[in-house]
Parts: sequence; structure tokens; C-alpha cells
Amino acid sequence: MMAAPLIEVKNVFYDYVIRSGPVHALKGVDASFEKGKMYAVTGRSGSGKTTLLSLIAAFDRPKSGEICYNGAALSSMDASEYRRKNVGIVFQSFNLIPHLSVLENVTLVLEGAKMTRDERKARAESVLSLVGLGKELYSKRPSQLSGGEQQRAAISRAIAADQQVLLADEPTGNLDNENSENVIGILKGLAREGRCVIVVTHSVEVASSADVILKMSDGMIIS
Repeated sequence: MMAAPLIEVKNVFYDYVIRSGPVHALKGVDASFEKGKMYAVTGRSGSGKTTLLSLIAAFDRPKSGEICYNGAALSSMDASEYRRKNVGIVFQSFNLIPHLSVLENVTLVLEGAKMTRDERKARAESVLSLVGLGKELYSKRPSQLSGGEQQRAAISRAIAADQQVLLADEPTGNLDNENSENVIGILKGLAREGRCVIVVTHSVEVASSADVILKMSDGMIIS
């Protein structure tokens, strides 16, 4: 028996306007995503990859069509609440808060959880350890970390609240080969633990590590 999709994208269209006129970013996209799998969304710049990721994160809504989470339409949900409870996001530019330490960056996302201060700290340390960041880095600011360390801290922050969905936009784009391999291994491991991991990437190595590859071109999924 096939598992029910965690996320369904149903005939989604999305437009935005730039100075030269409207851009038809998505043109009738259909896709489904299950727990326990890693998905790679590939394609050239401008193909609609990041737009699709943004709509799954409910940063915006489709012009038409629908995106559902666990069978419920995102349009019927409070977007911030949906993200807080269900979606972890790894941004290409890391988006770590510069004046906070590594540990503080991760514990910050747990502020709304029903945890004591000690429980939040323990959870943050646990996910930092999971991605291979040692205690000697916990008190450092993001600017004191290497690119690979910043990316792993960003992944830790994204998974700390134990959401079912992890969205990553070019997670290896700023990394050398060794750190890229480490990040790919972490993402694959998170999928094996039962999360739904969706990665937008130009990297052949990341795509080849995914369970499912969705190739986009001109606002459509072509394979």
C-alpha cells in the first residue's frame, strides 16, 4: 500500500510582476512529496524551483491551484503557524542572527515550545551534535564560523523543532566538496529518520543523492 503524500501540489500557477512585465513563474505544476524521502528539484535559474519551494513554505499563495499539507489546503491555514509547527527552512544565505551565538541561534526557534530553558538548551546541543558541530563552537558568533560550519548551524536550527518538512535552497551552494558531502549526508539521514526533505539545487552530486529528482523548465515539471 502506497503512503499518502505529506504535501500535494495541485495544478499550481503563480505569476509575479517585474519592471518589464508579468512573469509566469509556475504553469500548472503537479507534484507530491512523502515522508521518509529526499527530493531534489533541479533546473536552470528562472525555471521556477525557488518559487515552488517558497509556495510550499507558504511565504506566498498560488494564483490558482492548491497546495495541501496532510490533506488540508494551505490556503485554509495561518501561514506562520503552519511553518512554526511543520516546516524547517535552510536558506542559501544561512540567515543566522549575527549578534547571537551558535547555541542561541538554535534555541531561539524553540522559544514557543513547551520546554524548560534547560530542555531547550539540551535539544539545541543535541541537534548541533547531530550535524557534527562541537561544544567549542556553541559560544561563537556566525561570523567566527567557516561557511560549512554556518551551513550546519543553519540546518541545526531548521530541524531543532522537529518539524516533518525540511526545505533547503541550494544548501551546498557556498561549500567546498568535503562540506558539501557532509551536508548531503545529513539531509539524507534526516529523510531516513522519516522527514520529508525537499532540496532546490544546481548540484549534480546533491541531485544524484536524492530518492526522487524533479526537473523543472519554464515553470513546469518536465520529468
